[in-house]
Amino acid sequence: QVGLSTRAAVALLRLTKAYAFLSNREYCVPEDVVRAFYDISEHRIVLSTKARMNNLNVRRVLDALKNKVEVPILS
Repeated sequence: QVGLSTRAAVALLRLTKAYAFLSNREYCVPEDVVRAFYDISEHRIVLSTKARMNNLNVRRVLDALKNKVEVPILS
């Protein structure tokens, strides 16, 4: 029931910038953030025994979190 740490937030920012750089952009787009979100968050989530017994996995949890956040649309 705890969010990601400040260190994870900094890592998310840095990885998002790296993905933008690797795409030859000087700016980040929402897709960079989503991609980095999975990479940064996946190993930091520890599921409860009850969640694992209900066949819940980390990817599903992250998908549910991502789907709750409205991604800005670039115009």
